[in-house]
Amino acid sequence: MAKSKNGRLNQTDCADYCGTTKQVFNDWVRDGVVVMDGDGLIDPAAAKRMIAANKKQVQRSGVDNSKTGGIDYNTAKTMRELTEAKIANIRLREMEGALVKREIVDRAAFDIMRALRDSLINVSRRVSVDVAALSNAAECEKIISTEIKIALSKITSDIDARL
Repeated sequence: MAKSKNGRLNQTDCADYCGTTKQVFNDWVRDGVVVMDGDGLIDPAAAKRMIAANKKQVQRSGVDNSKTGGIDYNTAKTMRELTEAKIANIRLREMEGALVKREIVDRAAFDIMRALRDSLINVSRRVSVDVAALSNAAECEKIISTEIKIALSKITSDIDARL
């Protein structure tokens, strides 16, 4: 940190002295929170007093950073832009067909499962007459198994047709 002969500092060194970044300090100079002398130098002790006074004035003015979670403007703006980029990416993927709306998938799954349920429930009605006449368990199982496979293959073909 290079001091001038009268103890004044340039903006970069004064920012270091005050424990902030050069960009924030430059904003304070631009906004008149910190004042430079005619040579473009700053008294570091006076700068600290001006910054502290400005903070008290902001607190008295009723600006409440707790409502924003203590987030400053630049951070909030960056977060907003990142969120907008994510939304744009989702919309792009949806337009490309890479994403499907959840409601559509839920409805299709519901319809398929309902059809499967109905088909399996009807197996007993379809095979009851054929099975009632049989006395051999193996033959009964074969008829029931065949009917279940038919019902499942029908559901599989319905799923393929929907996709």
